[in-house]
Amino acid sequence: MFHTMNGDMPRRELTSRIERLIGTKVESYRRVEGGYTPALRLMCKTSEASFFVKIGTTPLTSENLNREIRIYNCLSGDFMPRLVAWEYHESEPILIIEDLSKHRWPPPWDERRIELTLAQINALHAAPASLETYAQVHGLRDSNWQAVAERPELFLALDVADAEWLDAALPSLIRYEESCPTEGESLTHLDLRSDNIC
Repeated sequence: MFHTMNGDMPRRELTSRIERLIGTKVESYRRVEGGYTPALRLMCKTSEASFFVKIGTTPLTSENLNREIRIYNCLSGDFMPRLVAWEYHESEPILIIEDLSKHRWPPPWDERRIELTLAQINALHAAPASLETYAQVHGLRDSNWQAVAERPELFLALDVADAEWLDAALPSLIRYEESCPTEGESLTHLDLRSDNIC
């Protein structure tokens, strides 16, 4: 991991880059926890507004963040945050988007929220975008649940479910995974989950 922080503050070189990108002085930085990668996430407040900033911290997070920046630059819609600024960088790319922290984040879910969410997912699928295909980015997709079926002890060692649950659930999980092709023209969000939707 790159050394992006000095205690609770991002390195001065990073704060200078962020301020140059947004065009004003940042009054405060707060580290934001969450996400599934070690990318650095910050909430930055200026005298006028606040922004969410994501910075690559490893070769993989930097590669993924540079790809995410490309996506933000060729796609737009109500289904995604407003892009504020960005900087491609080999080791520490920076993505700055609107602050969504004041929006309503589920749960709880209700019928209306589910309908609105499904409508936005459908809008995403229908959005035109000139992007690489899944296979170009990720190669051929392996069957993850089939791999679990072949070596269930590895999954069971995580202690998130017992063998009885796994035996009952695996046929459905394998069937559903096989019913999700990665070929085609529809745009797909590969990090769609309830804690990543507002």
